[in-house]
Amino acid sequence: MFSPITEDDWNFSKVPQSELVACCVWEYARESETIAMAADLYWCNVRDIFQRDIYSTDPVIKAKEDDEAARIEAKAERVGFDYDAFSEEFRKSDLAYVEGFQRVVHYARSGALPWKQTSSEFRTRLSETFFQSYVFLPVCEAYVGTLEKLWNAHREPLESARIDAERDGGDSDIFAELERSIPLKLENDESDTPEGSFAVAFEIDFARFTDSQILDAFRGWLVQHRPKDCESPKRIFLDTPSRGRKRSEFMVALDRLGLMRLLHWHSPSQLEQIWPSAWEYYLPKQSSFRREIREAERFFHELFPFLPETESPISAERFGSWLPKLAKFAELLEKKMEKGTKDDG
Repeated sequence: MFSPITEDDWNFSKVPQSELVACCVWEYARESETIAMAADLYWCNVRDIFQRDIYSTDPVIKAKEDDEAARIEAKAERVGFDYDAFSEEFRKSDLAYVEGFQRVVHYARSGALPWKQTSSEFRTRLSETFFQSYVFLPVCEAYVGTLEKLWNAHREPLESARIDAERDGGDSDIFAELERSIPLKLENDESDTPEGSFAVAFEIDFARFTDSQILDAFRGWLVQHRPKDCESPKRIFLDTPSRGRKRSEFMVALDRLGLMRLLHWHSPSQLEQIWPSAWEYYLPKQSSFRREIREAERFFHELFPFLPETESPISAERFGSWLPKLAKFAELLEKKMEKGTKDDG
């Protein structure tokens, strides 16, 4: 009996610990029609840049990929896919600024290879990129433009005090200069400043205090100044203690995904014949197959909050659910073709 999936689609037991998070995100992304469509359109948009040398020397490849791009763009128009709207939702989730998610959304195209069939170079590089961002940093030196915003927020009282002191001959300007600056919440404009960031001016006395004392002072400042609406900050980096996830959870999620794919393509009785090793592995969970699939769907939406709420993983439907629908469609198509043949006659 034939199986449309390979062992690499369901067996993740030999994925190295260092690749577990990236493998999980990649494999769940392969379950999204939206991500596949977005990645296909991204390829259409950038191929002339990345393939320019090949296109300039091999017109056959250029013509072939022109046809593929036209097919993708026609499909996107037919299904009403709005790439700009998708990109906006992706950006609003903050995950667009985590390199790993950005790469997945760019490269998990239709027909993307299973994780274990991708190149070792690709796996290594992607595995390194889910824990870093060039935009989101806990603390960094402020941009000069940000310093200007901070100064503009404080300059009016000082300049007003200086005008009064010059007019009245008082000391109001001195007192204004000795006022402590206050944190400035940075508005989320079109710059690289992330929403929820603040600009603060500090003086640090390295000559008289140790690093430990400086850190203690900064912790005290944080206790007093962390905004109430940021007491539970967003968690955009996977596999961090603060996010409450351990690598074992990603292995559990992959196990559930593997089961979901197997039960999408096969009934339990078929599974026992076609994939006896899989049947033996998942047999202890037989009574909770439905719950395992629901948990895989929940993880899918948790992992990709920028996807439409109504989207389900491609493999979410059980074998007994989609097969009758396909048979009915085939029957209707056959009748339509028969009618067309009679009309032609």
